Amino acid sequence: MIVSVLTQVRILYQAQSYDDALAVLERYATSNELSTEMLLLKSRLIQLSETGRYDLLEAKQCLLQALGRDAENSKAMLELGWLCLNVFDEVTEAREYFIQALAVTRLAEKEASEGLKKCERFDLH
Repeated sequence: MIVSVLTQVRILYQAQSYDDALAVLERYATSNELSTEMLLLKSRLIQLSETGRYDLLEAKQCLLQALGRDAENSKAMLELGWLCLNVFDEVTEAREYFIQALAVTRLAEKEASEGLKKCERFDLH
């Protein structure tokens, strides 16, 4: 079910039917918990909605919820950084999210580099 909902939301997003995509997520949320990916999409859709029905603070809340579920989600950190900077003019808060995203990314890069080095050692044998 979650895959079909995500597929439907992505199709509507691509078609720039942002409010229709939001409606799909809202219907799903009446009986299910939104996944982290759905929360990220919902935040983006709220920002793109043209109905004026949504407060941009709801977009921020979605991203904070996503981070609450996955504290190392660099996509949520980046989205929060840009939202805080460009929409709410919260430069200090934006900076913190960008710093956190860099830290997570650097850690992943370090781990990936170490893994590649180990792979190279195995290739030599």
